[in-house]
Order: sequence, then structure tokens, then C-alpha cells
Amino acid sequence: MNHQLLDKYFKGLCTEAEQEQVEAWLDQQDNRELDGYLMTKWDEPTPVKEIRRIPWLRMAAAAAVLGIIATTAYLLQTKTMPQTLHVQHMDTLSNNGPGVKLVHMPDGTAVWLNGYSMLMYDETYNVKKRELWLKGEAYFEVETNQEKPFSVNAGGLITTALGTSFNIATPSYSDSSIHVSLISGKVAVSAEDTAVAFSKILLPGNRISYRNNREYKESTFTPGEATDWKEGKLIFDNTPLDEVFAKLQRRYGQAFILTDKAIAAKRMTATFPLQVSLELVLKKMSFVQRISYSQKGDSTFVHITKD
Repeated sequence: MNHQLLDKYFKGLCTEAEQEQVEAWLDQQDNRELDGYLMTKWDEPTPVKEIRRIPWLRMAAAAAVLGIIATTAYLLQTKTMPQTLHVQHMDTLSNNGPGVKLVHMPDGTAVWLNGYSMLMYDETYNVKKRELWLKGEAYFEVETNQEKPFSVNAGGLITTALGTSFNIATPSYSDSSIHVSLISGKVAVSAEDTAVAFSKILLPGNRISYRNNREYKESTFTPGEATDWKEGKLIFDNTPLDEVFAKLQRRYGQAFILTDKAIAAKRMTATFPLQVSLELVLKKMSFVQRISYSQKGDSTFVHITKD
């Protein structure tokens, strides 16, 4: 299978004929070539295309487990998938467009999926616990059930809550950091299988930012900016431009590359309707921030405007 065609498929750029070709290939029960491809893409923050459920291989030994995890790790960019020794199916909830998708879990928990985001859970969800795996960004309003803890695995972080609302954005920020922002209630955020292990309790208005499995920091945030996508807006409140472009990357599925470090230090305050075109946002930014941009393939390069 052509790897360029696989790249197009997972970015949601295939034609209908190409999509059918790739999905027929994905349906193969024993696809080692796919595992090899996904291992090479482990750390790439790629927008996700909705993927139909693919039967899991029978896992008879640890080596087989690693092959399965390699496949799922690309989708979720996390190394915390369950490693069970039996046939297991994962249910997938995907939003492969730029809009917002509301889904309800079997326990009544409401989840708003941002564009190009994905949730996965297995058949044990809501039996003794409620465990999800997230790639992208989502807002959770958790149904209270003290007997069945609710947790979200995202990019190396585990966020656990009993009844609360919070926002998680996985590594699509330009600095590859994960953001857990608590809106109400209380959550515990922990990282265990990483270079820096920690466990923190967040209170409303506080955020954990975790970068490259090595650095974390606590800060406050503006709720409106953290959940603007859920309200159909695009809000920047004195936001550094590296985070501005990271948010644009999530919203529009377009990769941005800053060619000068000075760009990241600039700040922007503005509000746009969510339906605004990316071209209009970039034109307004270019005028106010004195920057320019150019397109090359799937990426947009951002430059400092020369006098």
C-alpha cells in the first residue's frame, strides 16, 4: 500500500474511490505493513479521519499486544491503551470535520467533540469504571457515579473525575503540549508512564499544561477562550501567536509552520464566528500582526513581514 495514499486517508483527503481502496486494505485481518506504517507516524499530530471499526487481532503474547497498540497509538497518540490478553473491540466516536459534534455516552455523560477529534472506549465502559481515550479536543460534562470512576487518557495524561466539566486538548498545540482545563467540580490529573511522573488536583479556573512527556505547569485560564469552539466562536484573549496558530490548526485541519521565533511572542486579541473562513482570519492577522503566509502542500508557512 502506498504510504502517501495512507497519509491522505488519515488526514481525510482521499477521494471516494481512494477511500474504498484503503478501507478494503485495512479490513485485512493480518496487516503487518499497517503496523509498520503507524509506528513511523507515532508522534505526528495529524488530523484524524473517521475510521470504521477494524477487528482486533488475537493477542496471545506480549509481542502481539505491541502490534495492536502500535495501530491504536497512532489514532490516539498515547501509550496508555489497555493491554488485555483476549479479543477486544474498541468503539470509535469521530468528528472528521471542522464543526462540533455532541455525543452521549452509555452512562449519560455528554461529550462535545471538536473538529478532527476522536474518542475510543472498549466493551468494559460503564461496567466497573468509565474509561475513554481521546485524540484531539473534547469538552466533558460527566454524569456523577461514585461507584464507577470516570477517566480520560490523552497524550500520556490521565484525567479522573466523579462529576464535573472540563476541556482537554491533546498535542495539536504548536509546542506539542496537552492542556487540561477545569470548568467546574474537581479533577485529578496524573502522568505515570512518562519521564516526569506527577499527580495534581485541579480546581475550577485552573489548567495543567504538559509538554513532550517531560514538563508540566499549572496556570489559570479564561473559560470563554478554553471552550469557545463549543459555543460556536473563535476567541483569542491576549493569546500568543503560537497558540493562535495551534488553535487554527485544530479548527481547520491545516498545519502551520512558524519560520521565525519572533512570531510566537506576538499576541492577539480578537473574536470571530466559528464559521469564518481561514482565509479571512489569516488576512486580518496579516494586516494587524505584520506577518505574511505562503502555502506549500498541506502546510502553511508563516513569515515576518519585511519592511
